[in-house]
Amino acid sequence: MSFQVKSPGLLTTVQDLGRPGFGPMGVSTSGAADSIALRVGNRLVGNSESSAALEMTLLGGTFLFNRDSVASIAGSDFGPTLNGQPVALWATFLIRAGQTLAFGPTRSGARCYLCVHGGISVPLFLGSASTHLLSGLGGLSGRALRQGDTIAVGASSMALQQRSVSPPVLRQLAHRQTLPMPAVPPEYWFAEPALAGCYHGDYPVLPARTARPGRWAGARGRLRRSGPAGD
Repeated sequence: MSFQVKSPGLLTTVQDLGRPGFGPMGVSTSGAADSIALRVGNRLVGNSESSAALEMTLLGGTFLFNRDSVASIAGSDFGPTLNGQPVALWATFLIRAGQTLAFGPTRSGARCYLCVHGGISVPLFLGSASTHLLSGLGGLSGRALRQGDTIAVGASSMALQQRSVSPPVLRQLAHRQTLPMPAVPPEYWFAEPALAGCYHGDYPVLPARTARPGRWAGARGRLRRSGPAGD
């Protein structure tokens, strides 16, 4: 089974939970930027949590399905429609052969995931389907999707089962306005003025060539000349 890319959106790639453990070889983990959304979306359609899906960034694509498919959409709200009719997020739905699933610009957050029963099927690299754009590895020929691409889907045996995420869980998944900032490296590495600027300064987001990681600009901090013994 497969479906066609009529429009790829701004940046759409194949992602799963990544390939951890190969950093010493110079291979990035890659994987979904929002791994929780990917896991939930996959479970809704009966896939393993690590199955590959399409990750869309800021502006979604348009896809034409040639066979009946069970799908779910998780993550940010990109205003999805199926043949022009709105589709609910965080729930399973049936796509009939010949129908078009379309996404628009984000209404909340940055990443949206399209999970299809059977999972997106691409050759694995080091055990993962995840795309790493900088190195051109994994995914669909190591690149973002393009208009006219055909996306293969694994074997499908699931009839539509109405599944959705409960409202209490959805509240837990709501976008946070505050991000935690761990004290790494240790705070004693920095002089007090540098710490004050770190915790209370402004950090505009910098443009990046790839979907991840995020990059922020901030003032440079001055290191202490020495720390506790042994450091």
